[in-house]
Amino acid sequence: MNVNERSTVFLRVPINRIHSISFRMKMIQEKKKSTIVLITLIIFSTIIPVFGAQETIPKSGDTTSGPPDGKAETIHTDSIPNQYMEMVKAGVQHEFQFKNMVMVFTANKNMDLQITARNQVQLQYFSMEMDMQRNMFLNFQVDSKSPEGTIKPDQGIQKYFTFDGNDTTEIQSTLKMYIKDDPALKDLNQTEVNGKVSWCYWNDTDWEPIESWIDESGNVVTETGHHEHFTVKVTRKPGNAEPRPSEKGKIHDFKEVTPKKFMWTVQAREGVTLEFKNTAIELNSTRKFDLDITVDDEFKQKRFKLDLSPDEPIHLEMNFQQEKPENVETAKNNLGFYCSIEPNSTATLHAMMGIEIDEEALEGELGREIDPQNLTWAWFNGSDWEPVNSTIDEENIITCETDHFSIWTILEVEATEPDTSTEPEPEPEEPTTTEPEEPEPEPESPDEQPKSTFNPMIYGVIVIALIVIAYIIYIRRGQ
Repeated sequence: MNVNERSTVFLRVPINRIHSISFRMKMIQEKKKSTIVLITLIIFSTIIPVFGAQETIPKSGDTTSGPPDGKAETIHTDSIPNQYMEMVKAGVQHEFQFKNMVMVFTANKNMDLQITARNQVQLQYFSMEMDMQRNMFLNFQVDSKSPEGTIKPDQGIQKYFTFDGNDTTEIQSTLKMYIKDDPALKDLNQTEVNGKVSWCYWNDTDWEPIESWIDESGNVVTETGHHEHFTVKVTRKPGNAEPRPSEKGKIHDFKEVTPKKFMWTVQAREGVTLEFKNTAIELNSTRKFDLDITVDDEFKQKRFKLDLSPDEPIHLEMNFQQEKPENVETAKNNLGFYCSIEPNSTATLHAMMGIEIDEEALEGELGREIDPQNLTWAWFNGSDWEPVNSTIDEENIITCETDHFSIWTILEVEATEPDTSTEPEPEPEEPTTTEPEEPEPEPESPDEQPKSTFNPMIYGVIVIALIVIAYIIYIRRGQ
């Protein structure tokens, strides 16, 4: 072998080894990449579920909320409706803004509605909320002329509503119409609507009034099960409700009315008496205040008095009822009626309340004798009835003073005589020493579950450590 051949052989061996080493290095790098990817996947597959599981565990007492309330749809058109068709979806308030009127319909079932307005009738606002047994079709018509087969009512506002449905099952409805600034009232010389206007339905011979009231927005409201022809009219002729003067101020006659959401404004230092169908309310105040009065049909107390001295103008919501209000305890030996008075603010005030006691009538209703001298006002303090100092005058009006309002009633308390007897004082007992008792461990609540001592994070760390150790051993063996 010559020198050149030896050199050639000598050079071939290193080159082969270099290729072999390079190949092995590439394989090691590929293994490293695969191992890194594997470790990354294992880490994410171990840690992410652990944290995800911790976040999705529901807490005790969590509830799923239902769909949002207050669903509403508004349909706006510049036309006057003539057989206008629309589907009113169950539970969704539908407001129709036509050229000549605004109407709102709500129903508990799906309702196909057809609306027609005739003879250039104008309607600022009307709403109808219906409680139906099943889905139905309703043909609704508004007219400025009385429907065929009816007569024009005396003192009517010349707006007539006709409901023609395809369902003969019972339907309960709440009707509202804005009346406060209706031009028809001015034509009838009416400026005050409280107790003077009422919904009426056609009873085949005449327009029959339905119990109605004026809400805080100036709507005349009623609840009814009648459905055919309706209108609104003045139930009093002009002049019938003119106040009468008296020593205690003006007397307003609303004796045909049982007040439901009856609104009134009491002027400062101007006494006023509101005479209703089943009671009379005397009011006086050092400041102007607004009233919202509701009296149950069963409430029969003749007279209630309120003298008020608030630090600022306030609004009072007054409810007089025979039945016990909700969320209060039954008052022992009560006289069978309750007065709830709620202000709209926490203004400082001083008030004097009084109610006339008809002893004979109460004894007949209660089936027992009562002694007016044992009667007292009491208010519900959130957990019990708390009597207050009360007096009764020659007019049988039991009176008390208070600086707050709440739910009030009249109680009959038993007369107590002072105890003058003396009892021997007990001999003092010798003190006895007792060892303190160890407190008993509080029982665990059935809702409380024992806490697990297993920590998912520790599990993840152990797995990662084992993978790293295995990888190091694998690399060393490969080398």
